[in-house]
Amino acid sequence: MALNFELLSALEHITLRNIRVLTTDLVNPYSAAPLADGEWVEIVSATDYHVRRNAGFGLGGAQEGTIIPWVVWAEKGRTDTQAMAEPKVPLLFLGPYEAITSICDTTGVILGSLLTVQDVTVAAVVYRGLALRAAGFTVGYATRVFTDGRIQFVRAY
Repeated sequence: MALNFELLSALEHITLRNIRVLTTDLVNPYSAAPLADGEWVEIVSATDYHVRRNAGFGLGGAQEGTIIPWVVWAEKGRTDTQAMAEPKVPLLFLGPYEAITSICDTTGVILGSLLTVQDVTVAAVVYRGLALRAAGFTVGYATRVFTDGRIQFVRAY
């Protein structure tokens, strides 16, 4: 099985946070669209933190760039997240890092390109992934573009 997201940086310099999910469908591997490792989500707070896909998901990016995105660092359908009373997903929260992702759109991306998060289609499935920045938050920049559709990048903040 190929990895969607491969962390190249040392983990001890990165802050991980386990954040509750808004709906358990996000961690259920049998749902129509469970979260995948390397997918980008947003943290929203009405009374406390919880994770959801950006409001642009499936809407052609109607809300792109309005909330800072965070990357999921977990395998699709992890059973430990489903077994929790309050299901959570691990996010790479703070600290710069370098990684390789296949949840991306490499169209127009070259070495040094600024990257943002938007809806991307990988193997006929729509995810929240990296793409060439036209507007919205810059989440990183490309350090390598592979011919097989992956991007190596450095997170900018």
